[in-house]
Amino acid sequence: MTLIVDLSVTTPGRFAARLAGLGGDDVVRFTSLTARGAHDRRAKIRDTYLSDGVRVSNVDWSEPHDRRRVEAEIRRADVVISSFAQGSFHSPYDPERVRTLNPGAVNLVVSPFGLDGPYSAYHSSSLTDWAAGGYLYITGEPGRPPLPGPRDVCGYATGYMAAIALEAGLAAVRSGLPAVSLDVSQMETMLSLHQLAFPRLAAGEVMTRTGHSVGPATYPHGSYPTRDGELFLGIVTDNEWDRFLIAIDRPELCQDVRLATGQARKSNSELTDELVRSWTARRGTAEAAGILQAMRVPATECATPRDLLSDAQLEHRGYFRATACSSDGRRVRLAGDPLGVPQRAPAGDTGRAPNAVPLEHVASPATTAPALPLNGVTVLDMSLWWAGPMAARILGDLGADVIRIERPALPRDLSAWPIAQRFVHEQVNRNKRSIVVDLTVPEGLSIVQALMCQADVFIQNFRPGVMEKLGLGWEAALGANPRLVYVSLSGYGSDGPKSSWGTYGTLSEAASSVRSLTHYRGEGGMRLGDQLPDAVCGLAGVLAALRGLRMRSRTGAGCAFDISQLEAYVALIGEDVAAASRADSGSDSAEGTPGSEGDIVIRCLGDDEWVAVTLPPESDLGHLPGRLADPTARSAGGREQLEAYAASASKQAVAAMLQELGIPAFPVATARDIVEDPHMQARGFFVETSVAGTTGWLARSPLRSVSQPLTAFQRHAPMEGEQTLEVLDELGLSEETRQRLLDGRTVRQQAR
Repeated sequence: MTLIVDLSVTTPGRFAARLAGLGGDDVVRFTSLTARGAHDRRAKIRDTYLSDGVRVSNVDWSEPHDRRRVEAEIRRADVVISSFAQGSFHSPYDPERVRTLNPGAVNLVVSPFGLDGPYSAYHSSSLTDWAAGGYLYITGEPGRPPLPGPRDVCGYATGYMAAIALEAGLAAVRSGLPAVSLDVSQMETMLSLHQLAFPRLAAGEVMTRTGHSVGPATYPHGSYPTRDGELFLGIVTDNEWDRFLIAIDRPELCQDVRLATGQARKSNSELTDELVRSWTARRGTAEAAGILQAMRVPATECATPRDLLSDAQLEHRGYFRATACSSDGRRVRLAGDPLGVPQRAPAGDTGRAPNAVPLEHVASPATTAPALPLNGVTVLDMSLWWAGPMAARILGDLGADVIRIERPALPRDLSAWPIAQRFVHEQVNRNKRSIVVDLTVPEGLSIVQALMCQADVFIQNFRPGVMEKLGLGWEAALGANPRLVYVSLSGYGSDGPKSSWGTYGTLSEAASSVRSLTHYRGEGGMRLGDQLPDAVCGLAGVLAALRGLRMRSRTGAGCAFDISQLEAYVALIGEDVAAASRADSGSDSAEGTPGSEGDIVIRCLGDDEWVAVTLPPESDLGHLPGRLADPTARSAGGREQLEAYAASASKQAVAAMLQELGIPAFPVATARDIVEDPHMQARGFFVETSVAGTTGWLARSPLRSVSQPLTAFQRHAPMEGEQTLEVLDELGLSEETRQRLLDGRTVRQQAR
């Protein structure tokens, strides 16, 4: 069993430790007695959530006996997790000291801004995390202050990345590389999860706040009142709109030119909204969602944390765990392991997949790639959109050979794509090879089955049942290749009453209750400015693949993971769910987005320029000599003085001044601010990329090692089918067979 020693005190490290503990690792957390004594009720609920699956041991760092206990565990540990903030570590055992005690341990350090760079000693808060991560500027209504998402969601998302780093470090050790020291930055993690901000910047567009609107051609896409709540309707395609009209028994409107396209429906929004409202208002939320989903129209309940506790899908899948709260022993319900219990190969079902045409397997050619943790690992990427492709790309960044399986039914003429879309493709498909295969014919299916027989990881994100119809479901796959790690990503998981439901990121925000926790005071829920749920589901997929590979190294057997985007996303607001499960929890977030009472977003000099600030209760703004008129200003008066000062200063200057005083503050950064940011430049986080003659900046991997390379940018995103013949050659197919497959359009090759 892997031993993990957790010395961290912040959410990212502790959430990573919880994920490892729920996955079966032996995790011991050493907690300072002095730190625990200052906790309020919310913090104790957080402790309960983050301590699930973990052995917690209280220590007094000044006691020699306690330090000997800690050192004894560090000497045995496979991984040591530390947290770093404001220029220092939170325990006496920094990575250098850990390395002295145990040179073979993986050192994982999680911090707000990284171990080096201009901001390494900066103070941070949940609000400034949203600002530094680029989400604050693009969330909210145009003309109104930027709006943060739920408290500490950035920390939990970074916890997923830290758990991935932990697995990558262990994979490096298994592959014979020296133990690594890992530097995972929360700012870089959040920037790496953006889907559109940086590709659009390459096209000359700076994303900003658009309120409820997702895009000019995507309408209707938002919440509508029902008899007993709110329904979130997520129309993306015109076909979905036509199916909606059929579902509400208005098929004649399919020919109405005022509603024929997303742009037309947006231009005629009053007509569109009245049509939707007149139908939803007469039905309950569950009834309306069920009717629409039966017609393959994406729709879901706008849930609150309390609603999740009675969600039929989560109950069916046994997602929640019950335990006693650390503060008073009362029972609370906790979000469970988002990876679930991996499935094993069916007993006695081994050998080639049914109906597979025998294809000779030859060894892949030797690689000259740098020594990375996943060198020698083959990943088949049979996924679409964002979550699955991003998961496969991260594995490619770690050194895996990722083969992207594409279908000729989805032609992709990259030269005709808008420049932002081409940068999205580059962002999500770098470090991959592409093969185009027609799965509707036996030989095409046999090619994929042959690849599956030699692969280590298979990733797919189709609706449940699609892979089974092709003979590529997890049972057939593990029957053909018992060492395969099979990762399925879907909106709700493969079983349960909502397993067939379709979803998009905005729907997952509504269904998970993240939307209900993101709002202006006294108003309804608001979407985040970029698609975070898809990215989080992708992180869960990466973690599943790496955990499966580690399990296989121990047992010799592969397994299958069934990842639900809803479950992966609910884990980010697990403490809100736990608070809601208490009878006395009330509505902790009813008055506004959860956060510190001192959280404020202040307008600065310039057009739509803001700074995010978290003022501690004891903050004395009178300690700003020459900057504020009233040296005794405190509380509300101090805020007024600060707002007056900020109105004539740049957001960067205000943030820097407050940071000097130890007050968490950060400019509300645009995508352009971020790529030009001195901290990002010092850390070398963005890589300059040229696509179709246009230069832009895309994020590197936030999986950073200070001791040796952990990731690499080895190849640009492929053209559709660019490596088809190369992959077929590695399968041992003759030149004559390859040509016949090309001529028959079973496969397709496209030159760059």
